[in-house]
Amino acid sequence: MTTAQLDHEIVLRIPREITSPETVAELTAAAMPHFEAASPLCVQARSIVVTDATDTAGMKAARDVRLAIRTVRVNAGKARVALKDESFRKVKAIDAVFNGLRDALADHEAYLQEQEEFAQRAESKRLSEIKVVRDQRLAAMGVDPAHYNTQAMTDEGFAAAVAGILAQQQAAKAAAEQAEADRLARIKADAEAREAQRAENERLKAEAVQREKETAIEREKQRILREAADAKAELERRAREKAEAELSERQAAEKKRKLAEAKAARKAANAPDREKLLAWASAIEDCPAAQPTGDEAREIVKTIAARIAVVIAELRRAAERI
Repeated sequence: MTTAQLDHEIVLRIPREITSPETVAELTAAAMPHFEAASPLCVQARSIVVTDATDTAGMKAARDVRLAIRTVRVNAGKARVALKDESFRKVKAIDAVFNGLRDALADHEAYLQEQEEFAQRAESKRLSEIKVVRDQRLAAMGVDPAHYNTQAMTDEGFAAAVAGILAQQQAAKAAAEQAEADRLARIKADAEAREAQRAENERLKAEAVQREKETAIEREKQRILREAADAKAELERRAREKAEAELSERQAAEKKRKLAEAKAARKAANAPDREKLLAWASAIEDCPAAQPTGDEAREIVKTIAARIAVVIAELRRAAERI
């Protein structure tokens, strides 16, 4: 059921899929009184507009109309529930009548089908019994019956399958026996190989011990020879170093003597010049300085005198170096 709304007024609409006149009449009779009661209330509801908190009359009118609409809504809900309850009882009554007929007919159909399929059931039973016997035989052979559709096999097919299984089992047994023989042979061969390897290892170990002894003797001989050579080399080194040190001392003494002689010769040769330089220094030193009266001139004389003193000292040091 749907409703249409125009200027806030609601009207009753019956869905188009309801085609039974009796159902249309029943719905209209049940719902129309509630639509007629609600329609003017809805129009009146939208005419109430409260815009001021002091409009107590408007708010009271809104409450009164709201409660009236609520009453219509509650009554309509009760009518809907009552109408649905009756519909449910009607549906249950229809199911009870027709289900009773269905169940009665179903029993007769089942009985007749049982008679109709008598031969099929007998064949199915026979095949089931055959399957049990064949599955038991396969299980006794150690084979999972689930891998074979024994019920669908002919006697010849099942016999062929059994023969094939026996052949496979015999081949597997032969292969297992051969594998075991090969395994034992490998074990024996491995044991013989290990024994041969052990003997070889013992031989190699003995040879290694002998070589180690011989090597130790040779190492000892080499050590003695090396120590003797090292001792000889050490004596030769010390003698050589002593000779080199003595030569170095003689060369240093000779060089020192030659330097002293050269220095003495140079001093003797430069003695006249040295005396001249020293005399020049004394002459400069004895030369009287100017005696100006002005402060500026006296300062100049003082500065030049200091420089002259430096020159005199440097001249005497130079004279002593030649």
